[in-house]
Amino acid sequence: MIAEVGQLITPEQFKQHFDFAFIAMHGPACEDGSIQGLLEWYGIPYSGPSVMGSSIGIDKIAQNDLIRLAVGLDKQTATLTREQFDTQDKAVSFEKIKAEVGFPFVVKAPHQGSSIGVAFVKQDTVEAFEKAVKQCFFIREVSKNEWETSDKTAYVQRMANLAKYRDWE
Repeated sequence: MIAEVGQLITPEQFKQHFDFAFIAMHGPACEDGSIQGLLEWYGIPYSGPSVMGSSIGIDKIAQNDLIRLAVGLDKQTATLTREQFDTQDKAVSFEKIKAEVGFPFVVKAPHQGSSIGVAFVKQDTVEAFEKAVKQCFFIREVSKNEWETSDKTAYVQRMANLAKYRDWE
């Protein structure tokens, strides 16, 4: 595909092709400081926050800690790791999080962009909680029957489209 739209260049060649980078990317490896670090290494100015600002901005847990330290805003947050979600009783986790942050609440993937992996828990049920957390961890379980009766190419393409991921039922 690269040959159809342009040519592959390496970072050493950046200055031969552009003198400023307008960053308009989303998610890990794009807005986490990686691209900014690469551009700084090769001396290319760019739009947007620095390596440090981006790396803190993508890490919602670190961001909340710094906001608390810098301005005293103590947002109601709770952290649930993938290991905890996989091993702990879902009802117990749900009740613990409701006690810590209140209800309804937002479930957010801690190392994604601003909107990828966001789910709202508006129904006071373990099922709604579990569905939201699975969405944030990008867990999609497919039954054998569902897989065997689907147009597999279209199914996988739809699953890979993160903008539509929230629409999965």
